[in-house]
Amino acid sequence: MNFLNFTLYVLAAVGMSHILADASVIAPFKLWLSGKNNWFGKKLLEMLNCYQCNGFWSGFAVAVLGWLGLTWVLWAFAISLVSPLFGFAKLYLAMITSGDEHYETPEEKNEV
Repeated sequence: MNFLNFTLYVLAAVGMSHILADASVIAPFKLWLSGKNNWFGKKLLEMLNCYQCNGFWSGFAVAVLGWLGLTWVLWAFAISLVSPLFGFAKLYLAMITSGDEHYETPEEKNEV
């Protein structure tokens, strides 16, 4: 395994874990699970809300997808983690290059 594949696998596992734990796209499924009164539904919801639990299973799923040669699927999870970092970097660069003590958000600019 080369460094690029290793980085892809790590980013994909963390991205998948983040989607399972915090993404709004999975919220309807979690809401549906919270209405279930059976043992499996409760445990699955507990696992989805736990980074350590779903991180393990995300890593396992990434390993299986990589072993099957489906690395194109892994790119989606990796990009879901990396893309917000570019937004934060853009905001940080705008803040340090503005020359102001306080960087105004677009909402604050509209209030003036």
